[in-house]
Amino acid sequence: MQFRGVVLALFSVGCGARTELLAPEARAFADARSDVASRGDAGSAPDEAGAEPSLTMCTPSCVGRACGSDRCGGSCGACAAGLFCGEDGQCSACPAGQPCNRGTACETGVIECAGGVQRCARASFAPAGTACLGGTCDGRGACSAIAPSFLLIVDSSGSMRNADAGANECGFEPRRINSVACGVHRLARRAQDALWGMQTFGLACGEQPPFLRGTGNFGCGSSSCRYNFPQFSPMRSAGDGYPFDFYGCEDGGALWIPLSSRAQDSLRAWGDGVFSGCAADVALGALGGPDLVYSTRVWQETPSRFTPLAGSLRYAARYLSDEARPTRSPYLRFDGTTDVDPLGHRRWMNVILLTDGEECCSVAASDRCDVSATSIGAELNARNLGCLRVDLDQNGRIDDPLPMNHSNVALRGRYESNIDTNRDGDCYDPGEQRAFRVRVFVMAFGSSLRESSIEAIALAGGSPQRRVGGVLSAQRAYYIRGASDFARTIDELVSSSVLADP
Repeated sequence: MQFRGVVLALFSVGCGARTELLAPEARAFADARSDVASRGDAGSAPDEAGAEPSLTMCTPSCVGRACGSDRCGGSCGACAAGLFCGEDGQCSACPAGQPCNRGTACETGVIECAGGVQRCARASFAPAGTACLGGTCDGRGACSAIAPSFLLIVDSSGSMRNADAGANECGFEPRRINSVACGVHRLARRAQDALWGMQTFGLACGEQPPFLRGTGNFGCGSSSCRYNFPQFSPMRSAGDGYPFDFYGCEDGGALWIPLSSRAQDSLRAWGDGVFSGCAADVALGALGGPDLVYSTRVWQETPSRFTPLAGSLRYAARYLSDEARPTRSPYLRFDGTTDVDPLGHRRWMNVILLTDGEECCSVAASDRCDVSATSIGAELNARNLGCLRVDLDQNGRIDDPLPMNHSNVALRGRYESNIDTNRDGDCYDPGEQRAFRVRVFVMAFGSSLRESSIEAIALAGGSPQRRVGGVLSAQRAYYIRGASDFARTIDELVSSSVLADP
């Protein structure tokens, strides 16, 4: 660290001296002396000894200080570019107590709020790639990009036991769900690139066998369900309002890891292949917690028929729109804080639906999906996610936009809904996602899926066309066979979702 030297010039001031050549503090002192001399006895009566009134001279002090004020109106020096002067007079990359914004470096994810101002809590900064309030850390303590959010929805149906996934680097038994678990374990190593959360189909966790078990038929048929899917996707007409009807069940999903930039430990617990209980947070370096891996001890039920694609997307929409209480929306409780997401209108919110089957919520004894063998419900829910609405200031209404004199500075001028302005049945056209940048991606596991159904959901979710072999293809969904494919797909989605923050 470089320090600028400070040179103090001392002047002897007598009658008639040119005070305009002196420093402001010395000039003030000289002017005061001159004023006393010119006033003589008329200005004020001398004391009993006949002495002049005393004047106290400010003594500059830069001892132990490399920057900032010398306490007499002068300076002890300036900090080099990129450093900030703290109250202790030292140059630092992140001055504790100073405002923490795009102009000030700050340890990522570590802030304190006082009077509505976000301030650095510790004078240090995080490694490059760490997710921070504004995006991702550039390694020098500054946020250089807007970190995306990813909500991973894992198919927890019985067919994920199928052993056609091939070997995985974790050494787990070669089953589909085990390959996903291995992929989640790998994801935990680099989850700081984004904010991550994880959801499954309807599951509950208990300390006794079968430990992880289905609730309400794994999200099929327990709460506010709607399975009378239309035969085709309805188009909006003039006057139709948001949203389309939601299909599936309200509790068609179970949120296990809320969106966070500190989800590494929880993801690791779900993907380490060891089940020890329901708590996702285990000691660093230890194995255990809940788990995605199928074994003889865990996942002993065989819900082979239940694949609530529509219900799982419906639950994701409830979570994001703050309707899945007591869990709160990440837009309102950003990254574990009590604050709204300051960049929620710019940050990508990517919902990843990973499944090995089509919609199936059969209640019959056979494996035949006799209730909902169609993807239309999931398609419409994916569109609803794209047209997300969130009451950011919790005033009971949707304001587009919020007033510029709003008491919360972070909300001034913000919109609270995405709007299908051209009435084409989605909110993915340019200018329509002005409040929240939400997309739904589909990762299809295995070869038993109808590509038309999977692609229809991806299209409804706003997934862009993919490049396959360097050529733009008609595919929008991702087709994977094992842990390596899963990891490559995640890398591609993360890199394509990071936004520069100019």
